[in-house]
Amino acid sequence: MIRSLSVVLVLSCLVLLLAPDAACAAEPDDGEGANLSFLEGLTLIVLEDGNIPRLHEAKNLIHSYGGHVAVMSPPSLLLGWVPFELRAELVGRAGIKDIYYTDVLPGEVGVKEAPNRAVVRYFNAAVRGDIQEEHVKDVVAANLIGRGRNGERRPDKLIPPEIDAGPYLDNLRAAGLDVRSLKDRGILPETVTQGALGNSDYMTGTIALSIFFVESDGSGSDPDQYTWTAEDMQKYMNGVITGLTWWASRAPLYGGCSATFLIYHYSGADPRCQQWMEPVLHSSSYESDWVSAIMANFGYTLGNMWSRVSAFNTWQRSTYQTNRAYSAFIVYNPPPAPVSFPDGATAYAWYYGPHTILLFNLTGSTIAQVFAHETGHIFGACDEYAGGCSHCGTCTNGVNNGNCEVCSVHPTDCVML
Repeated sequence: MIRSLSVVLVLSCLVLLLAPDAACAAEPDDGEGANLSFLEGLTLIVLEDGNIPRLHEAKNLIHSYGGHVAVMSPPSLLLGWVPFELRAELVGRAGIKDIYYTDVLPGEVGVKEAPNRAVVRYFNAAVRGDIQEEHVKDVVAANLIGRGRNGERRPDKLIPPEIDAGPYLDNLRAAGLDVRSLKDRGILPETVTQGALGNSDYMTGTIALSIFFVESDGSGSDPDQYTWTAEDMQKYMNGVITGLTWWASRAPLYGGCSATFLIYHYSGADPRCQQWMEPVLHSSSYESDWVSAIMANFGYTLGNMWSRVSAFNTWQRSTYQTNRAYSAFIVYNPPPAPVSFPDGATAYAWYYGPHTILLFNLTGSTIAQVFAHETGHIFGACDEYAGGCSHCGTCTNGVNNGNCEVCSVHPTDCVML
């Protein structure tokens, strides 16, 4: 059961690969699992002339002064924690135009890109307390519904097949990337295997994440039954940013680790996110059809789903100059749409990537909780709830899953439980 995003997953700077027995220790909260105290002191950093190198330069400067950046939003925004006394030292350096500690007025920041506007709206809602208030309501509702414990939940950690190196590399070339240069830069291994790609083996440094709001277009046999609204895309992004800001807030507490997420999302109104299928009406086994179609719309046309998304993630690492990268595909199912795929799936992730699949409308957990949980799988964390784990023995990388619900007498509250 995912009770609180204030739960600690112990992280190690040397091996921060979220092995399943990374000790989970609960912090005090309000008893409802709704503690978002990590949002206290959240600041918005605005760059004068944003671009990818500037984002990294500003992030590095902030970290050198003891602040921490949780989220980077290309081309010109960062979210994190910058003590007010550092503001005068930082403004005017590394392209930093201003740092905000309270909600900004309409037009005050002047961003044009939709992902940047979503981050500004999130920041305003967070510093006003709206995010926290909404989270409490969602957690209370989730508690009333229940989370299907004691073996009722199905595993949501899936093992991807070995990657087909040929199509993967051809997709990179089609995207305009030089394979030899990628290898020289350390982004691509000499021998391409799923485990050696390095896109999501550690949750450290900077991590690129692309979010695709999946849309149907009615061009096939499925009707265009559910169409993303701007309000619901913002609601989902609020949950994503909260979940990832929680992960980022934990890292500095353990040996000075750092985890910063560079987030970019593609709207359901973007033609590249549109394809013929209404995914929630079909089994999750059809995932490869609509994910492959979306990837083809982005220019990744060769091989299967894993070759395409993995190549896109490598493109993210190269383009956004990050250490890691993964993707998320969000399926729209507003009420009264089904709350699961016909086969019962609601959210799941391919272990160590390349991506995760999540429904918009969830029962029994909040968007922030579920997105944080699935992100844990992307970086090697195993399930700890009954039905997701069956023993306390080795789960991955030789580490025991000692917090597995079926064998731990008093399992510790944890985002993977």
